[in-house]
Amino acid sequence: DTVIIELDGRLDCKAGQFAFLWLPMVGEKPFSVAHNEPLTFIIKKRGPFSEALCNLRVGSELYVRGLYGARLENRPSRQALLIAGGTGVAVLPSLAQQLKEQGTHMTILIGTSEEVAGKALLEDELAAFGSFTCIADAGRPGRVLDLLDTIELDPQTSCYLVGPEIFMAIASRKLLGRNIAEENLYLSMERMTLCGIGMCGECACGDRLTCRWGTFMRYDYLKQEASELLAYD
Repeated sequence: DTVIIELDGRLDCKAGQFAFLWLPMVGEKPFSVAHNEPLTFIIKKRGPFSEALCNLRVGSELYVRGLYGARLENRPSRQALLIAGGTGVAVLPSLAQQLKEQGTHMTILIGTSEEVAGKALLEDELAAFGSFTCIADAGRPGRVLDLLDTIELDPQTSCYLVGPEIFMAIASRKLLGRNIAEENLYLSMERMTLCGIGMCGECACGDRLTCRWGTFMRYDYLKQEASELLAYD
């Protein structure tokens, strides 16, 4: 129930940015860009709109609006841990490229809801950036986060989290328990914005809009300005 859509054309999408996909008479929703060229999106079938996207055939017309958001502004570090759940993996190629340009060594952990037959989504590309591990949930959502209890972590490691908000909240608590500083935790808040131009307010995280600021927010900011987004059991 996951489909990779490749389109003609290209974008210059950076980590923290996104685009809208529009099907006339069906709907429009925001998605992360997996590759800039060919322009690629990873779609998981969740509802009528994503199902319509998954049913497109070669030659079908699909409209793209964007880019929205802004490039991640981070503090370069020697080591980074990248953790993604599900289709959140689409954010990682642009993020890993930015970190590589900053001279950062990476460990990449991916969680999937289904067993992977063969290689995981984007495995070949992401494995070129550093250590790559993919863990299936096996009936227990977020099972990949168990690795955070045992993996070696330098307290100065920067950690980048992508996926459902509950997934990132649980991962954050585990990492804080491993003495990772709040200012070294970055969460990709991919809220369901409606307009992309700062009018609807649906993508608000505290006083920041992801369509303007970008999706990545530091944990210390969210804790102070939007703590309800971290309040998952």
